[in-house]
Amino acid sequence: GGIRAVTFTDVLQFVVLIVAIPILLVVVLVKIGGTNALIESLPQSHMAISGKNFNRYLFLMIPLMLPTLSPVHIQHLLMTRNREQGVKAYYNVCWIYLFVVIMTIGLGLAAKVLFPHLTKPDQALFTLIINYLPVGIFGMAVIGILAVLMSTADSDLNSGSIMLVNDIIIPCNRYIKSKELSEEEKLKWARNTSVIIGVGAIIFASQCSGLFETRILMRTLWMSVILSPLYFLIFNMKIPLKGLFISAIVGFSFATLWSTYIKPITKIDGLFPGFFANV
Repeated sequence: GGIRAVTFTDVLQFVVLIVAIPILLVVVLVKIGGTNALIESLPQSHMAISGKNFNRYLFLMIPLMLPTLSPVHIQHLLMTRNREQGVKAYYNVCWIYLFVVIMTIGLGLAAKVLFPHLTKPDQALFTLIINYLPVGIFGMAVIGILAVLMSTADSDLNSGSIMLVNDIIIPCNRYIKSKELSEEEKLKWARNTSVIIGVGAIIFASQCSGLFETRILMRTLWMSVILSPLYFLIFNMKIPLKGLFISAIVGFSFATLWSTYIKPITKIDGLFPGFFANV
């Protein structure tokens, strides 16, 4: 379906998410007895900025404040009519995103109070939905979660396949056969690469230890390999191809070595050091 299908699922996601998630939060807060009761019921470990993972989260917070310039966001910005519409859209996204994050944190804390022995944090939201949402709203919430997953997945698949075709397959075809691909051939390659990326993502996800760790790994690869050259490009500081490859290799190697040998000692991920090595 291309970008039209991506946009359609994004709209569905927004409508369902903005209705179902607040209802779920209200229901579980009523069950607990309100916000004050939620705060009083939390274990001490969730009420203090300390603990064994403090260093890790501190050094994750700093780089995660940076704009990641992900292909999906750039693709959405390029779809806007002009600069003013893009700026306005992102201002609105910031407020909505903040609202969703606050609700998500509230649901996570509520799950900690209602299900203190839940072993996997990834199951918290689904456990709340199954146990506390009535028929009808339950279905809407499930649709909302699927829409969230689908809109993210199809955006990544769409932009990923486009990049592979435009940045690797077309240049290689020019080099090998010295001719331009037709539009039909480009579409065929884009579809095939989408399938390959999707299968690869399923295999990767089945081997990972959880959503949070997967996200950190993904950000580490992105920020230690390609993010700083993008920043330089935005400020019209062109980097030669040789420099791009050197910075990518250095950043990736440093992040990998840090995560392997230094992270077990310091509890700090390779994301932050890898990004600076890339710079």
